[in-house]
Amino acid sequence: MASLADEISITVAVHDAPMVGKEVARLLFAVLSHELEDFELTEELIEGKSAAALFEATIRGKGAQGSPWCASMSRGRFAS
Repeated sequence: MASLADEISITVAVHDAPMVGKEVARLLFAVLSHELEDFELTEELIEGKSAAALFEATIRGKGAQGSPWCASMSRGRFAS
């Protein structure tokens, strides 16, 4: 979390508008770490000022794959 900028903007598939702020990011990652089992970050995609993380995990015994967030970087840190 230390590498995240205060103004980070996170986009997820289940929410229409980007969610902004380090505290929102902290909450999202806390929920993911609580709900997902066997979490494995499989790839980080960084192109220019945009980034995304891909993962594999299980949820209640079923396999899951996804990208929990996409963000832009500012000053070398993830930001809006």
